[in-house]
Amino acid sequence: AQKYLTIFPNPAQNNLQIEWSGEKEIEQIEIYNASGKTIWQENTRLNKSLKLNVSQWATGV
Repeated sequence: AQKYLTIFPNPAQNNLQIEWSGEKEIEQIEIYNASGKTIWQENTRLNKSLKLNVSQWATGV
């Protein structure tokens, strides 16, 4: 079975949408900046989609 991870829009100003179409749930999501520093982490049960508020993130992350 094919799995797809879609993240949009790019660039994001207010919200970032993460969509997953795999059979298994995603249990943890981590987002890193260009320097490799973790800027966001969440333990979750993502089986379809997640909407993140990124309005407070630095430009260019």
